[in-house]
Parts: sequence; C-alpha cells; structure tokens
Amino acid sequence: MKRVTKYTAIATFLFIAFATYAHMSMTKALAQQASIAIVDKAAVASQSNAWKTFQKKLEVDVKNWQKKARSYEEELTKGNRELIEGKNNFSPADFQQKQQQLKQKQVQYNQEMGKEKLALDQKVQKAEQTLNKEIDDATAKIGKERNISIVLNAVMVIHKSEEMDITKEVVKRVNKKLKKL
Repeated sequence: MKRVTKYTAIATFLFIAFATYAHMSMTKALAQQASIAIVDKAAVASQSNAWKTFQKKLEVDVKNWQKKARSYEEELTKGNRELIEGKNNFSPADFQQKQQQLKQKQVQYNQEMGKEKLALDQKVQKAEQTLNKEIDDATAKIGKERNISIVLNAVMVIHKSEEMDITKEVVKRVNKKLKKL
C-alpha cells in the first residue's frame, strides 16, 4: 500500500511538473509572437492639424458668445438701474409691469444664451468624436499592417521603448485623412 501511494505521489508530481513546464513554454512562445505598440492619443489629438484649426475657430465662437452675453448683461443692468431710478415716475402697477417685462427679457436672454452654449458644446463633442474615430482607425490600420497584437494608449503605460511608439505615424495618417472637423 505504501508503494502504491509512493508511486502515485511521484506520478502526480511528474504530471504537475510537466504541465507547468508546458504551460510556461506556451506562454513564453505566445509572448514572443505577440507584438505590442503604444500610441499617445492625447498627443495625436493636439498635433492634428484639423483639431488645431477647429480650436482656433472655436475660440472665435466662444469670444463672440461671451461678448454677446456681456452685452445682454449690460443691457439688463442698465434697464434695471433705469427702472429703479425712475420708480417714482411710475404708478405701482406700471412699475410692477416694467419689472415683469425686464424679468421676461432676462429669461429670454438666458434661454437664447443657453441654446447657443449648448450648440457650442455639441460642436465640440462632435469634433472630438470624429477625431477619436479617425485616431482609432489609423491606429488599427497600422496595427494590422505591422501585425501588431496589442496597441495600448500611452496613458496606461509606465515604461516603453521608442520602437513601440507609433504616435508619429498615427499623427501623419490622421493629418493626411482628416482635413477639417
């Protein structure tokens, strides 16, 4: 009985050792076959000619929106000041009516400016989506062409070698394909 247990233990040990060795060999072989690349998506976006042009246009749009908002605010402030200064020139009913008109004007201005701000936000969101899709497409094409198994965003990588970085190639392809946002 002791002999059977001894042989079973030896057989089990050999089986486990062989299985572990085979697993390690397969893992090592797969790791050697797998190639990994890194792309810095933020750098690609900031170096994209289409994104740079879009940002310049957006800055103008935002400045115009801010200018319009200041103009409305000044107009409302002036109207409020004139109303308060001329309070004694109005009957209580007329004063209340003028106050209500001023409040309605403020609500209208707020709604208009809110719609314009929403339109700007949607414009940015659409541009970002378009740019990200183009970055992803260019990255995938490079990965396929070079037989790369995995492409990681540089944000997730602590250390990399320069040979792994495909950011410059992605920038070139994005700039070639995406002319405007």
